[in-house]
Amino acid sequence: MKQTTRRLSIIWSIVCKDLKEFSRDKLWMVLTPMSLLVMIALFWVMPAKVDETVLVGVYPQDMATLLGMMKSTGEKMAKNFGSSEQVQLGMEIVPFGDKKTMVSTIKGSCSGEDCKDMGIGIAFPDNFMSEVKNQKEKQVVLHLTVDVPSTFREAVPSQIRELSYILQDFKQGRNPLDNYPVSMLSPQKMVLGQDKSGRQIPLREKMRPLLLFLVLMMDALALAGLVATEIELKTASAIMVTPATTSDLILAKGLTGAILGFIQTLIFLVASLSFGLNPVQVLLLVLTGAFLVSGVGMLAGSSGQGFITNIFIGALFLIPLMIPPVALLYPGEVSLWVKLMPSWGITKGLVESYIYGLSWKDFALYLGVSFLWIGTLFLVARAFLKRKVVQL
Repeated sequence: MKQTTRRLSIIWSIVCKDLKEFSRDKLWMVLTPMSLLVMIALFWVMPAKVDETVLVGVYPQDMATLLGMMKSTGEKMAKNFGSSEQVQLGMEIVPFGDKKTMVSTIKGSCSGEDCKDMGIGIAFPDNFMSEVKNQKEKQVVLHLTVDVPSTFREAVPSQIRELSYILQDFKQGRNPLDNYPVSMLSPQKMVLGQDKSGRQIPLREKMRPLLLFLVLMMDALALAGLVATEIELKTASAIMVTPATTSDLILAKGLTGAILGFIQTLIFLVASLSFGLNPVQVLLLVLTGAFLVSGVGMLAGSSGQGFITNIFIGALFLIPLMIPPVALLYPGEVSLWVKLMPSWGITKGLVESYIYGLSWKDFALYLGVSFLWIGTLFLVARAFLKRKVVQL
């Protein structure tokens, strides 16, 4: 018991010394607050909502009404076929009484309060309904902007063809919305991956883990610089002359980096209101991330020669940690090699805990994987630091 207390006392003495040295370093005392303010500002200027609908202009107005009825009927059909959630087709019909006004709106050359951000326009001929009922071919002009997704480029012509079939069936005395030529037996929805329909993540929420790691990166670089300076000035060798061991030195440096990183990220969490659905999980994940980048900082600081070289090496070590946060910015399943990155468990856990709610079972899994990486980084950093101290 006395031996443990003595070891803890030595570790805490080294931590206090490192914190004082950090507070006297003018470079990092300027860079770390500035970087924190930049990350907070970036967070608040990013979009906080996702608009999953595409505005579709339709001329003339009676055709817009008919297409709106088709959309409403399609939603009712989906509900009747087993969908328990509200169906969102992703298109909002906007009627136009003038073709030129619709085209100018799509081109972005309109002005005034009624001007809308629209990428698709359908121009039906004035006598489209009567001509189609008589089974005569008529040309429908589809106006598209270059940024319209390919899914909508295919979906809109399909809607037009379906409308033509409906009008022809009405001419023959049938109601195609009531009598279908096929039957569905116990339909089942099968979504590959996690279904985020209707609950897409805004850019602000996606960027939160990335901004957190950028904040932690500055503290890791500061720790790398601190370790490199102590090695260069032979302060580390002087500490080893005392009863402190290499393990004590590594644990003290890791604790110093974790304290600095956690304080910085805690300020970011408060300033950005980023505690999510489960603040306990968020705080534990952030603390784990602070220890993770602290291990990287110690490894970088003890693996090079000189202050500048160690900072450069630290940046190279920290860049792979940014891959999982960047990968989650894009839709779809990430690759296996991304999941093998040290920061994957923390990043994925933060996103799930913030947005959807993370079960404690999954939380324990993400945390366990992260602890394995932290232990590995600390052991490697200990080996590098011990070799450097012996060389000095």
